[in-house]
Amino acid sequence: MNANESRGDFMECVGTGTNYEEKILVSAREAAGLLGISRTTWLSLYNSGKTPKAIRLGRRVLWRKEELKDWVDEGCPALYNWKWKGAVA
Repeated sequence: MNANESRGDFMECVGTGTNYEEKILVSAREAAGLLGISRTTWLSLYNSGKTPKAIRLGRRVLWRKEELKDWVDEGCPALYNWKWKGAVA
């Protein structure tokens, strides 16, 4: 596999457009959009430790879409009360 194929696999995972249904990882803007809040509000919640943990891929900060859905279903608990059931032990 060459570097371009590897990058292609990465971009399929993260995505570059606005089709949230296909992605497994979303940006702060997309996470905020899924929750119906502004990016600024999302980043404020993130910086104060009130959101699920982010994943860093290079310089990008991303969140697992499924974890965000589960977090909302549980009532958006503070990070210290949140353990995602989909997480590997």
